[in-house]
Amino acid sequence: PQWGGYVNAVAFRQMEMLVSGGQDGTVRVWNREAERQKTPGGHTNYISTVAVSCDGSFFVTGGYDKCVKMWNLSGEHLWTVEAHSDQVKALHVSPNNLIASGSN
Repeated sequence: PQWGGYVNAVAFRQMEMLVSGGQDGTVRVWNREAERQKTPGGHTNYISTVAVSCDGSFFVTGGYDKCVKMWNLSGEHLWTVEAHSDQVKALHVSPNNLIASGSN
């Protein structure tokens, strides 16, 4: 696979799937055989962090574009939050699917 720069963030879901994001702003979803399943799109700038829900039903990405985005595993973009004044550096999804994010 070709990336347009470094991979900055990865998240796993029980070794069944992996989500990656990087400098090219593209989200990639992989299966356990390391075959790319989806490339749903991404951010307008670097992706700096990704997190997968505990039940594996969705994942979130954050980046230098100051946005947090939520995606389902089919690669469908569900929503975007533009609430940060600087790049998003940290994401966490709690067991009850609450999402926390942090920036500079």
